[in-house]
Amino acid sequence: MRQRWATERIPIACPPLPGEALDSWIEAYARRLRITAFHFLRFVELPQARVGKMTIRLHAQEARRLSAVAGVQESVLRSLTLEPFDQMAVRLHPDRRAMKAPPSWRSGGASTRFCPRCLHDNGGRWLLAWRLPWTFCCLRHNCQLIGQCPACHKPPRISGSRFGGPSRPGQCANGVHAQAPGGRRDRVPCDFPLPQAAAPGLPARGLIVQAQRAVNQILTQGQRHDRTAAELHLREIYALGRRSLHGLPDHLPTAPPVVHEVLSEWQGSPLEPGRVPNTPSSTAISSTAVGTVLGRIARSRADAQARDLLEWILRVDQARAPSTKDPHTRAKTWKKAGASLRQLALASADSESGLLTRLRDRAPGRDHPARLTKEQLQGRAAKIPGMLWPQWSIRLMPDRISSPPATDGFRRACSAFLLLPGSELDYSGAATLLGHQTPAKDRLAFDRAELVEPALTAVVWALIELTDVLDQHAPPIDYARRRQTFACGDLDLDVAAYTALCRAEGWRTGGAPRLALVRWYLRSLLLGAPALLPERVSYHARDNLRFQIPRSLRGWLLDQAAGALAARGIDEPVQWAPPIHEPPGAGWPGPDPADVDREAFVALLWAGHLVTRVADQLALSCEQTRLYADITDAKPRPAHFPAPKGGRRIPRRGVLSPQSLHHLHLRQRLTPAQIAAPAGCSNTTVLRAMAEAGVERRTYAQATRHRISREWVEHEYLVKLRSLSDLADQARCHPDTMRKMARDWGIVLRAGNPVSNPFAHLDPLPDLSPAMLTTIATPNSIRRLRSLVALSMSTDLSRAATALGIAPNSLRGQIRTLAKATGSPLLASTTPVRLTPSGRRFLDEAVRLLNSLDGGIPGKPTRGNGS
Repeated sequence: MRQRWATERIPIACPPLPGEALDSWIEAYARRLRITAFHFLRFVELPQARVGKMTIRLHAQEARRLSAVAGVQESVLRSLTLEPFDQMAVRLHPDRRAMKAPPSWRSGGASTRFCPRCLHDNGGRWLLAWRLPWTFCCLRHNCQLIGQCPACHKPPRISGSRFGGPSRPGQCANGVHAQAPGGRRDRVPCDFPLPQAAAPGLPARGLIVQAQRAVNQILTQGQRHDRTAAELHLREIYALGRRSLHGLPDHLPTAPPVVHEVLSEWQGSPLEPGRVPNTPSSTAISSTAVGTVLGRIARSRADAQARDLLEWILRVDQARAPSTKDPHTRAKTWKKAGASLRQLALASADSESGLLTRLRDRAPGRDHPARLTKEQLQGRAAKIPGMLWPQWSIRLMPDRISSPPATDGFRRACSAFLLLPGSELDYSGAATLLGHQTPAKDRLAFDRAELVEPALTAVVWALIELTDVLDQHAPPIDYARRRQTFACGDLDLDVAAYTALCRAEGWRTGGAPRLALVRWYLRSLLLGAPALLPERVSYHARDNLRFQIPRSLRGWLLDQAAGALAARGIDEPVQWAPPIHEPPGAGWPGPDPADVDREAFVALLWAGHLVTRVADQLALSCEQTRLYADITDAKPRPAHFPAPKGGRRIPRRGVLSPQSLHHLHLRQRLTPAQIAAPAGCSNTTVLRAMAEAGVERRTYAQATRHRISREWVEHEYLVKLRSLSDLADQARCHPDTMRKMARDWGIVLRAGNPVSNPFAHLDPLPDLSPAMLTTIATPNSIRRLRSLVALSMSTDLSRAATALGIAPNSLRGQIRTLAKATGSPLLASTTPVRLTPSGRRFLDEAVRLLNSLDGGIPGKPTRGNGS
């Protein structure tokens, strides 16, 4: 039966030493009672507790029980754990008693360092400070701490074995393998007397001892007063110290004298070749000591020596980064170091800084000490449209940007950049706040503008200036509300009023496509930026409307926009733009609207010239010309809008050219169906081309049975392989009539509904292989043969598809259809593309037939419908 005292208090007292760790105190108490720590915890009715877990964090029940049986206050017991140093020197898991990666230096808490002289003086009691990564020397004895047992070369253990009896004070409790009788290997304690280990001494007034004393003061202040300031102070020391250690292997010859002084004082090399400071190793204490001393000196910037050290650390950090690495990405490595050091790092790399970095941290002539909160960023986003205002876009956009998607992407990117000054956002986060759908493409469009100095500096200045204007003056428009209200959904467009306006001005209403374009313009006015294009509206139609919209139609749409705002209770102007300030230095990257000859622009616009002609005359790009039209009140004469000009602007070529149609239809007497086969188009397209070319359609005598001979049908249908529909078209009769006459004459009809032989009109009639006969029996065979010839002239399928003006998948499908018709593969599965032997034979025949087909036609036919 176990003996119990009358009260819970153990009569034998063992108070903890100042600064002692909890597991060391429990081991000392257990030794005082001549039991193990495991049995001590069971004795105090904490059988599930573990000494190592308790040293990390004490549960309330454990603290109350230990306080009751040992007579030690709960606050004193909690001071023996690592919990007071959480997030400052160590990092504890919030949900369980476990260690996470520390904020700085190598992992601490799970293992401990020690001072041999302290262990000798206090009877083998271990201090809690030895668990912290920031402790590297003993201030009492002015010596280095030791991180490994000299005998087993492992970090020492404090807790002994469960069944090995009370632990021995000051002796290593690590298990080692020893040779036992009979050839066995037993695990026995190391039992090395740690107080006998040799610890190198340090100068009492040296830099290392001073650094350790300063770090201890920071930790004490963090526990008692301002924890946030202490955490920031330690992060800055660690950031500078870690980068100084990185520079020692390769940049030691260029290091300031203070670096050599610290190394000689420590009496050893701080780093082994290739060793990273955060890696637990035998040099971890050395790395912590040297890095802390150098980081503390560099952070102080108290004298020239400290400033030289700081400049050396910044140079080393820049030298370690690859030359292709973006400075913004490099700046992220300084994020945890605090705003002050981050600004210094970015200032040192100003010549290499990109646009994002300069917008966020290097605003010229401005200081953003405090980062914007989430609410402040949302408030700024409400002041910015989806695309930059045209008054600013024309000044910032270089003339090398030409395509509509690229110009739109450039303007959207500039709009997103306005959210970066004073924030921690990246580009994607800023674009998301503005509702951009393709941020990656927008950023690529801006990068392809290839802005260089001094244009890049002008863009940075303009965006920062515009940001200050938005922050200091509230715009009269809430663009976030506009996007939420009008970005999608139907608009209240008065179609009856639009129709009446068109009738009054003598315009055509244009149907659904024109109405969709007008709705797009109205939505763009409400959003303050060009809206997403509807499905049936192209970039070409959109840009033509921007450039050629009549004054009366624009005024009517502005009235419609004002009515839509009033109907939703929004008291805002339809349009607004921030004021313009002249940039310092070389000026704008793009043109200044004040320098554009307005009279020449109006004259060219009223003359009805296209935007390309106007842009050439004014030495602007096409998009700059449209932007100038957006911001000026000069509009073209309404006679040119919206009725399209008659006639075809692009002349037809190849088979459908006027000379070819006249030759084929009137001289060779081919029908429109026969002309459509080599042209690769429909009969309707051929008839439309004939009407445009003024080629009169031939008249045929009325087809009767007496005028159509059996011999002619047999020759055309069975020998030339023409279709009955083709023969009926030439004979001017119905296909069913031709089919009935063929059956009455006993002509065997081909199965299915085969198409007409596109080579039937050649003289002499060419001999066709079985593979070619099968191929021409399918629709659009000439187009597929031309695609095969184009593919054979290229080694890449995508390039061949681009040359043909079709998608690669379409070209791949055409080749697959040819292979299925011929019954053998035409392309080998290799890169680059190569033809198989059967494919080469088939290609030779196709080239011969196409040359014969094109030989009698003026002008070489092109792809598709020949247009």
